[in-house]
Parts: sequence; structure tokens; C-alpha cells
Amino acid sequence: MLGISFARYPERLAWVVIWLSFLAFCLLVMATFFGIRWYIQATAEPRLATIELIRGPALVQEAGRRRDSSVLDGMELREGDRIRTPAEAQVLISLFDGSNVRLWPSTELRIDRSRSSRFNQALTQVRLRQESGHTRIEVAPPVTDEREFEVSLPTAGTVVLLREGSYRIQVDGEVAEVAVRSGSASVVTGQRAVEVLRHERVVLAPDVATIQPRSAERNLIGNGDFRDGLAGWQAGNRDVEDATAGTITVVEQDERKIARLARGESLKHAETYLHYPLNHDVTDYQDLHLALDLKIAEQSLAGGGWVGSEYPVLVRLRYRDSLGSEALWQRGFYIQNRDGHPTTYGHQVDPQTWNTLRVDLFDSDTVTPRPATLLWLEIVASGWRYESYVANIKLLAE
Repeated sequence: MLGISFARYPERLAWVVIWLSFLAFCLLVMATFFGIRWYIQATAEPRLATIELIRGPALVQEAGRRRDSSVLDGMELREGDRIRTPAEAQVLISLFDGSNVRLWPSTELRIDRSRSSRFNQALTQVRLRQESGHTRIEVAPPVTDEREFEVSLPTAGTVVLLREGSYRIQVDGEVAEVAVRSGSASVVTGQRAVEVLRHERVVLAPDVATIQPRSAERNLIGNGDFRDGLAGWQAGNRDVEDATAGTITVVEQDERKIARLARGESLKHAETYLHYPLNHDVTDYQDLHLALDLKIAEQSLAGGGWVGSEYPVLVRLRYRDSLGSEALWQRGFYIQNRDGHPTTYGHQVDPQTWNTLRVDLFDSDTVTPRPATLLWLEIVASGWRYESYVANIKLLAE
């Protein structure tokens, strides 16, 4: 054969070599072209972020260093930098793509990756690691064809994939929460994944078998329905001017638990109260409402008493504003004012009738100045003889 054919016709061998060489050249050209194209598309270079002090001081551990240093307003952050906000500190991190991350007090965050394509608008990559605390992440519209925006959490290796929108992430030890104000997020934990949509949140914990989205609205009162009796509440009497103190009991009416605040016959002042400590920062919420049901059965001292401050039901909320000044919002309820006493911040209701109070705490016409930190909530019954009921107490925040 083939060898004999090539020996007899050497020009055939020459043509085979020429065509094979041409084919190899074409393959080399194509490989070079696609290699350069891949390099241009795949090559991403690190991008800087900047940090702004809202309230300080805050700390940063720069990549490759072992010790923290103080955050300087406007300083640049690189991949591997770790930011910590001690108690009372807050910072805002501005990322290169227009997104930003706000850190509340006692929060730790690391920038693992902050890159975009070097030669074109193909890809943006942002990867953050939140170890603890509370962040608000505002993801800007994408500026490249593809965008990867991830936040990893210490809870069971959870990764949260964020799209354009606004997100609240809270990490307390092994428990984490992801809430969506706008946009949508994919929460991936091990082999489980769930889509969290607008006005939804998920709670992640090692002992939670399934991840189930729920409403993003939360109740800041832990036992406002009194299912656990008075757990979480501080109950007592103060300013008792005689030997007759009031009583607080949890009773069941209309298939629900309610708190009864009552005092027997007296012609002297006393206050019977339920106190709920809060100390809750509400600056990251857009909506905040106080709601409760109340009923007044007995009231011997008319109106709001001699100075307009003694009501059979008085709702009091103590808070700080954004400047740190304390303020008190209060509203009283009564069923009779036969003596024409003052009724400052008081409202008359029908006796033996359930009434619902709902107040927008961010409405400047109702509550001024705007609350920043809720300190405590009190339900007070005061005056001479009274019998009042409260139920279903809620502080709803989103």
C-alpha cells in the first residue's frame, strides 16, 4: 500500500502535508481567537469600595493584617477587609457598582470579592461575609451583562443571592434572618433553597428543618396576647396613696387571654401598670404601628383626673429620637367625665365595649419627633376605682 503509493507518487505526500499544516494553522488561529476572547470576558479586576462613618468609631482589619485600625471617613476598602461596628457605631459602605451596605451597631462584615470585567461590561462580582449583627443592603441595578451578588452567613453554610432591591439581614449567633423590602433573594442552605419575595422574610437556624417564607412584618412585643401569662411584662403598682393597691390578672374572655387591671373602692390616687422593656432600634423600618384592644368597665374618678393625667387606660411609649433625646408619647381613655375634669391626650369610649387602638408611630402629625429607639411600653390604669382590660398588644414593624 499507502507507503508504496506515496513512494510512487511523492506529490501526494506533499499535498497531505500541506493540507495538514493548513488545518493545524487554522486550529491554532481559532484557539488563539477564542483564547483571547475568553481572557477578555473572564478577566476581572478588583474594585474598591469606600466607607462613611455615620456614627463612630468603627474598626477595620485590612487584608493581610492581624490588628484592627480605626475607620477613617472616606477611606477605601479592598477585598479581604473586615469591618466591625462596636456598640453605638454605624457605617455606610459604598460599593463600586452603586450598591451600598449599612452596618448597624455590633455588626461584623468582610468583603470577600469586589470585581468587574477589565475589558468590557460582561460581569460584576460582589461577595460579602456577614458574621454578626444587622445590615441593610441596597443592591443597585446591574451595570454589566451579568452580576453575582452574594452574602454568606455562618448559619449552616447559608448563601444569599441578591438581585436589585433592598434587604435586611440579621445574624444573632447561629440564628439568621433575611427580609426583603423590594426585589427578591435566593436563600441556599445545604441542599435546601427558597425564593424570598417582596415583603417576605425567612428565619434560619440549625434546628429548623424547613425554610418557610413569612410576612416581613414583625411584632416587637413578645407576649402581647398573654398566652404565657405575664411573661416578659413587669407588673406592679406605684404612687399608691392609701392601702388599696390594684391587681393585675390574666383571664380568658371571648376565647382569648386578656389582662385585667383593677382597683377597689378608694378616694385616693394609685397606678397599676404593665411595663414592657424594648430598647429596640427602629431606624431601619419604614412602617411602625402600635395596636391593642382595650375595654373599660369601671371608672370612679371623672375624665383624666384633676390634672388630666389619670385614666383607667393610659398607653405610654418612651423612646429616643435620632439626636438621642428622650420623648414620651401617651394616650388616655375614659368612659365618663361627669365632673368636667381635664382630658389632655384623652379619648372617651363607650363602657363595657372593646375598642381597638392603632397608631402610626412614623406619622409626624401623630408622633413628634420621629422615634429612633423604642425604650419601653406601658399600659397604666390610674385614678381611684377602676377596672380595665387590654389584649392583643402589638408593635408591628417592617
